[in-house]
Amino acid sequence: MRTEIKRFVAVVMMTTLVLVGMQTSTKAATVGQVKTIKTKTSYKYYKGVKSVKPLKWGKIKYKYGVKASWSKVSGADGYELFTYGVATKKWTKKKDTKKTSYVFTNLLEKDKFKFKVRAYKANGSERVYGAWSKVKTVRTNSLRTKIKKNCKLAKNFYDRYAAEQAFVLQNKYRKDKGVADLEWSEDLYQICKIRAKQIAKDFSHSGFIRTTNDYFLQKYGIEDTSLVIDNTSEYGDGKIEIYMFANAENAARGQNSYKEVCRAWKNSEGHYRNMTKEEKKCGAIACYKTKNDYCWIAIFGEVEKLDNTVKEMSNYKK
Repeated sequence: MRTEIKRFVAVVMMTTLVLVGMQTSTKAATVGQVKTIKTKTSYKYYKGVKSVKPLKWGKIKYKYGVKASWSKVSGADGYELFTYGVATKKWTKKKDTKKTSYVFTNLLEKDKFKFKVRAYKANGSERVYGAWSKVKTVRTNSLRTKIKKNCKLAKNFYDRYAAEQAFVLQNKYRKDKGVADLEWSEDLYQICKIRAKQIAKDFSHSGFIRTTNDYFLQKYGIEDTSLVIDNTSEYGDGKIEIYMFANAENAARGQNSYKEVCRAWKNSEGHYRNMTKEEKKCGAIACYKTKNDYCWIAIFGEVEKLDNTVKEMSNYKK
């Protein structure tokens, strides 16, 4: 009887192993690699004046964006497109699509960024992915966005590619001065976005402190936007150290590329001091393109790994 049970268990185990092996090999062989990625300028038309004498209206061709396209992968249900952040040093999903193309638009002059694509096939509630494509680089030599009648921009937009490029160039200025790089803070970036939109209407620093405090209070429940280290115990050095989440801001308006805005800040003594001060440990930059202007904000703080710190403070309060 025991022998028969052992044989039964052995058969069940072998069957299970065979089934698992079959399932794994099926997943591995499902999706191929995305290949043959191409990029080209994407054009559109707007209605405008083509000539003055005689006055003539018509369709005018303009550069709308950069179109990325790739060859179809057999058996794929869709594709994921990721872009690389030069400041965050991370790949982030930009688009989930069933098409074999995507148009990057709302880009400033001198933008440069990388992207890659992979195919996937649905497997119940999960996805089976193919290998990543080769990395492709996008470059722009002029503004790329939607234009309405009479050469008017269709809407306002943020350009994160330009913002991260500016942040990297800012760190280059710090390196040239022998100062350590700033760490990118996603929380400070969200504040930069709010402030960039604010200076489009009121070009001043008047909203900086209030916006910063409101952000950390609403998102994390933190009222005091500083990290206080008390060293007054018998084992400490007798000092109370205070490090601000955000204690400096650079603002600019009118520059049409990340190089232009960094050059403007570098040529201003106060702005350059904020950019290269050794006490600054973290920061972010945002670019907001309005229909009539370019608005830039850089924010600086004194706390290393700020995003992790505020999350820990928030959890501690709970």
